[in-house]
Amino acid sequence: MNKKQKGITLIALVITIIVLLILAGVSIAMLTGNNGILTQAQNAKNKTAEAAKNEQLDLARQEDLINETLNGVGVEQVTDNNPGVLEENGTEYTINSIEDLVVFAHNVTNENNYEGMTVKLGTSLDFNSTKSYVDPFRTDYGKYGYNGELKTLLTSGEGFIPIGAGSDEVGQNSFSGTFDGQGNRILNLYINEKDETDAKLGFFSVNYGDIENLNLVNVNITRYEEASSLTGGLVGQNRADSTIRNCGISGNIKVAGNGSVTGLVGHNIGVIEDCYNLSNVKVETQETVDGIGIAGITSSSIGQIIRCFNMGDLEIISEGNNLQKNISVGGIVNYTENTIEECYNLGNITCNISESQGQDLVLQIGGVAGNTTKDIINCYNNGNIEVNANERNVYAGGITGTSTVSTPNVIKNSYNVGNINVNSQRNLYVGGIRGYLNSNTSVTNSYYLNQDNFTNTGTNAGTIKTEDEMKQASFSELLNSGNDDVVWKYDENKNNGYPILNWQK
Repeated sequence: MNKKQKGITLIALVITIIVLLILAGVSIAMLTGNNGILTQAQNAKNKTAEAAKNEQLDLARQEDLINETLNGVGVEQVTDNNPGVLEENGTEYTINSIEDLVVFAHNVTNENNYEGMTVKLGTSLDFNSTKSYVDPFRTDYGKYGYNGELKTLLTSGEGFIPIGAGSDEVGQNSFSGTFDGQGNRILNLYINEKDETDAKLGFFSVNYGDIENLNLVNVNITRYEEASSLTGGLVGQNRADSTIRNCGISGNIKVAGNGSVTGLVGHNIGVIEDCYNLSNVKVETQETVDGIGIAGITSSSIGQIIRCFNMGDLEIISEGNNLQKNISVGGIVNYTENTIEECYNLGNITCNISESQGQDLVLQIGGVAGNTTKDIINCYNNGNIEVNANERNVYAGGITGTSTVSTPNVIKNSYNVGNINVNSQRNLYVGGIRGYLNSNTSVTNSYYLNQDNFTNTGTNAGTIKTEDEMKQASFSELLNSGNDDVVWKYDENKNNGYPILNWQK
């Protein structure tokens, strides 16, 4: 009897265990299956996160719309099915989003120089607008140098990482192809960099190729460095056999340090043509400044500057006692070893140098060029120059500050109507066309409005004209008399009635 009861109890126990296992299996399935509680909970969490992200994106785009309406500047919503991968068609690549632009910059820095390739900007892009990103809040771009939300990192902190690493080696870390902006704009580029080594900084660090049809709008570039550097809003250095064509820039560039600082190109050894600068450049230094140029064009012996203009203002402030180099400052170039043709400056230049050392050093400042060793032909200046130089020698001129060259060069078919005001306790050489009268430089068919503080108004310093004489059609004809082709034209409704260049609209 006991054995029978024990058997029944054992069977009951087994059945109970089986039932419990079945129930447990059902419970686990209910928790972890495709339709389980845990799975449903995770799906709900994912949907909530996605909804929150979409809501964040909608709010951001509404904010963008408000800003665009207030500022009158906007971009289209990008359509990029594969963000971070440039659209490829044979030897052509197209950038369709900020993500593409970031990856392109990273590729160049990591030795894909795009030589023989054409990279096109498929649409205007605004770093501040969510419409220029496929996902402005993405956090998976750490391998490209952005550890966090992409849009936040591009518009704050150190900002955009420039295209290329600034290498001087052809084919290594520098762009060598053709970049065609196709008339599109890059808006609100933000770079905030501290660099303690010699370096080139700009949207492109170094260009070995061709850059064309691109406009940078409202750039904000700040640089703090302890070593000499080349800084330009578009390109740090434009190398030999390279061309920058039909490009422009606006915004603000500020450098606390040394080197050549400009609006467009820090140092040019190639060709720059049909370009403009509207950006304001401010330099604060207590040590050395190699040269400053508002229009961002600093040329060497094989560089060319053709049909360019500047309307940005330049300010230099030095409060130290170690500024131990000559300074060259110009509206178009700071120092040039090649001809400047058909260029003009409307930007104002201000220099305040309070240091008490370097009395034998020189500030060379001109409306077009600070210092030139070659010809300046068919150029004009209508920007004002204001200098407080304490104990430094000053060479200041409406077209060029001076020319330091042993071979003959000429300033030809040019004019200046900008005011020049210079204060210094040292030697002053101030002229309507050029400051220091180097005997190797001749001034031909060039004119200026006279001022009482001009020290160089004699032979080979240009010819004085009155305002009324310069605002006549006959004055344009006089400037053209030194040219084979018609370069100047008269339009009483433009440039306050003074002559303009034939290519000006």
